[in-house]
Amino acid sequence: SDLNMGKAKSAKAAEKKRQRLLAVQAAKRVKESIKAAYEVENPLAGLEPFLAFDVNTCIAPSNAVGDKASAKVSHDVDGPAGLRSPSSAADVPADIVQDDEQPRTSDKIPVKVSFHSSPLPVGLHDACLDLFKANMSDMYQASSWGLDLEEKSSELRHEAARFLVVEAAIDTDGADANDGTERDVLAFVHFRFVPDDDDKPTDEVLYVYEIQVSDKAQRSGLGKRLMNIAELVAHKNGMQKVMLTVFKMNGGAMKFYLDKMKYAIDESSPSNFDGELADYEILSKVVGKKKE
Repeated sequence: SDLNMGKAKSAKAAEKKRQRLLAVQAAKRVKESIKAAYEVENPLAGLEPFLAFDVNTCIAPSNAVGDKASAKVSHDVDGPAGLRSPSSAADVPADIVQDDEQPRTSDKIPVKVSFHSSPLPVGLHDACLDLFKANMSDMYQASSWGLDLEEKSSELRHEAARFLVVEAAIDTDGADANDGTERDVLAFVHFRFVPDDDDKPTDEVLYVYEIQVSDKAQRSGLGKRLMNIAELVAHKNGMQKVMLTVFKMNGGAMKFYLDKMKYAIDESSPSNFDGELADYEILSKVVGKKKE
C-alpha cells in the first residue's frame, strides 16, 4: 500500500541520515586522534625496556660483499600519484630471506632505538637515505614506481615523518647535533599517523612508510623487533591499525609479514578490486579496539 511504501521510504531516509551522522562522527574522531598522536613529544615514552638490547651483527667475507637487495626484505611508501609506495625487499629482517651460502662472522653489540621527528639531523638523514639506496635501488628500478632519490630524500623530510632509528649504543652519545656528523645506522623505520581513507576515514592508522635493516644486521631479528615496537607505538597512541605496502615480487617480505608478523591483505589493496593491476599489496594488522 501507499502507506507501507511511505513508511519504508521514511525508514530508508532515516537510516541514510544515521549513516551520514556516523561517518561525520568517525571522521572527526580519526582527525582528533591523529592530531593527539602527533602532539606526543616522544611516543616511545614508557617503552624503554624494549629499546635497548643486543644485536648480532654479521660481516660478510670480502668476496660476498655486494648489492643483495633482491635477496632481502624491505619496504617503503609514497610512490607516484600520491599512492603509498610498496614495501620492497631489503629492509625487514633478513632472518627470513638471506643468502646463507656465504659464511658470515658475527659480533654481538649493544644497540638502542631512538625516536626522531622530521627533519632529521643532516648526518642521520644521509645515513638513512644511504641505507635505502643500498638496499632498495634494484627493487625500485624493477618496479612500476621507479627510483627517484631526490623524491625519497624529500619524503624523509616531510613534516609528518616520524622515525625509529637503531644505532650502536656506544656510538650515539652526543651525535644528535644538526650537522653532517656521519652516523652508523643499523636500521630505521619511517612512519606516519594517517587516516585509513582521505575521503571517508573510519580508522586511525600508523602507516609504516619504510623499514630498512642494514646488511650487517640481517638475520638478527631486528626487523621483527622494530615492527613490534611500531605496533606498540600504534596501540599506545590510539591507532586502530598498522598498515604498509609490499611489492608482490618481494616474496621474502610478503612471507615475513603474512606468516611471521600475522598481517593480512587489507580491504583497500588493489588485488581486491576487479580490473586493478598493481605490483604491490597493501597489508594491515589490527592493534586497537574498534572505536564507536
